[in-house]
Amino acid sequence: MIRQSITTVKNPTRNIPGIKDTGIPAAFCDAVRVDLPTHSIIYISGKLGTDEDGNIVSNTMEGQCEKILEKLRDDLSQQGATLNDIVRTLIFVTELNEDTLRVLHEVRGRFFDHDKFPASTLVECGKLVRPGSLIEIEAEAVIANTAQ
Repeated sequence: MIRQSITTVKNPTRNIPGIKDTGIPAAFCDAVRVDLPTHSIIYISGKLGTDEDGNIVSNTMEGQCEKILEKLRDDLSQQGATLNDIVRTLIFVTELNEDTLRVLHEVRGRFFDHDKFPASTLVECGKLVRPGSLIEIEAEAVIANTAQ
């Protein structure tokens, strides 16, 4: 087994409230890739609907969800994977109602092939790490390991 931590951001504090002005780096990476003899597993840390500077890109569930899925797609692409390689997601939302469910399913339906939907858990929580965040998604993907 080979384990590799993957960091895709340039700012080590990630402009996280509470540490952004301290010089203390965020104590997590964007993803961890575990290479096994026949396949690789990619564990992706929770993503928010933010730009590279940590600013929220939209005040809507749809806009934030779209940005998160774009970021997941980009991170997976760097590892030779696609969104369709995601086998499981864990989704946190700050408000869970019929509108939230409709938006989440509609947006996800635009990003995933319909025969490749991942297993998924949806949890309502009080708030997320960045003020204004409505949704956070973490994911796990599995790909064939062609490197070994």
